[in-house]
Amino acid sequence: MAREDDPFRILHIEMNKKIRVALIVWSLPGGGLETFLLRLGGYLLRQGMDVDVITTEVPGSWFTKFAERGMTAIHLPGWLSSVPLLDARRIARQLIDGKYDVIMLNNAKSAQKALRFLPDDVVAIPIVHGMDAFSIHTPCINAGAWNVAITVSTQVHDTVQRCVGQRPVVCIPHGVELPAAEAWEQRVGLHNPVHLVYIGRLFDEEKGVFALPQILRGVLDRGIQATLTIAGDGPDREPLQQVFHSNGVGEKVHFAGFVSPEEVYPLLLDGDILLFPSRSEGFGLALAEAQACGCVPVASRLPGVTDTIVEDGETGYLVAVGDIDGFVSAIIQLADNPELWLKMSKAGHDRVKSFFSIETMGQAYMEIIQEALGGKYPLPQSRAIISALKSLSLSDFVPNFVRALTRLRR
Repeated sequence: MAREDDPFRILHIEMNKKIRVALIVWSLPGGGLETFLLRLGGYLLRQGMDVDVITTEVPGSWFTKFAERGMTAIHLPGWLSSVPLLDARRIARQLIDGKYDVIMLNNAKSAQKALRFLPDDVVAIPIVHGMDAFSIHTPCINAGAWNVAITVSTQVHDTVQRCVGQRPVVCIPHGVELPAAEAWEQRVGLHNPVHLVYIGRLFDEEKGVFALPQILRGVLDRGIQATLTIAGDGPDREPLQQVFHSNGVGEKVHFAGFVSPEEVYPLLLDGDILLFPSRSEGFGLALAEAQACGCVPVASRLPGVTDTIVEDGETGYLVAVGDIDGFVSAIIQLADNPELWLKMSKAGHDRVKSFFSIETMGQAYMEIIQEALGGKYPLPQSRAIISALKSLSLSDFVPNFVRALTRLRR
C-alpha cells in the first residue's frame, strides 16, 4: 500500500487505470521523427498504455501507418482563416475531451500554445528533436506550462536548457531496432566494389549532400572500386544528380528515392559504409540504425551529437565537417582492411544493443512518465494564471490567411 507521503502514490492508486498518452506532431510526412514516434508509441502500447497519435496541421502520408501498429491516429483539422489564439483553444478542448494523462509534443507549435488552457493534472512533455531555430524555439513557448522537456542529444539539451532557464530538461537518445537474428547472421563481409550508402534528406544546407560526389570521386581516384546508393529525397535532388554527372561518377550512383521504414534495414545490411556528411543534426538516427546493421559509419564530427553515437576509431570514423580528404581517407582505410572493417562492424552492432535499443529508450521514457505522474516535475504555477503576454505574440491574433498573404507578397 502506498504511504501518504509517497511521491508516487498517485500512480499506485491509479494502477488499475490505463494511462492515456497523446503523441502530438504537426504532420506525419515520413522520416526520422515519424520513425521515432512509431517506435516509442509501439513500446508504450506494449506497456499497456492507450496511445493516440495526433496531427494538428496536415495528416501526412504516414498517418495510416500508426493505425496499422495498433495506435489511434487522429487529425485535428484547422481552418485557413482561423486565428492562432482560437486555434490553440480549439486544440486544448480536443485534448481535454480526450482525457489524456500525458501529452508529448513533437515540433507542434499550435499544441504548444494550447498548453496554458489545459488542466494542471495533465502532464505535458515537449520532445526536442533538432538544432534548427524552430525546434529550439518551440518548447520556449509556454515554458511554464509544461512539466519536463526531453531532448535527443546533449547538444540539443544544452541549447534548450539555456532557452528555458531553470525548467527541467532531460536527455534521452533515440532507440532503434536490432535486425532480426537470421538477417544479422546472413550478413556478408566487405564487398568489392565497396557498397557506400547515404540515407537522409537531400538538403545540402543541413545534410551536406553536395560533398557526396567529391567523396566518391576521391575514393575512385585512389583506386578503390565503389558504388553509392542514395536513399532519400529533398529539394536538392536534381542539382545533386547534376553534380555527380559533372564529376564523372554518375554511373556509380543509384538514387533509390524515398524508402519506407521496412526498406531501410535491408539497405543497411547490404551496405558496407554509411556516409554522413551532415552540418547539423539533432540526433543522427541513421548512424544508430547503420551500426545496428553492421554498416560502418564515416560521419561529420558534431560535438554532443555524432560523437555520442559513434566511437571514433572503434565503431566508425568521425571527421571535420566538410573535410572531403578526411572522408576519403577513412573510407580507404576501411576498404583496404577487411578485418578492421569487420571488427568495427561487430563493435557498432554491440554498441547499439547496449546503449541505443528501443528497450533502453522506452524504459527511460516510462521512468519520466511515472515520475511526472507521481509529482516529480510540478508546474511552477497554475496554467490558469499564466499571463497571456508571456505566451502569446501579436501574430497570434492575426488570422492565418492574412499571414499567408503577407508571406506571398514577400
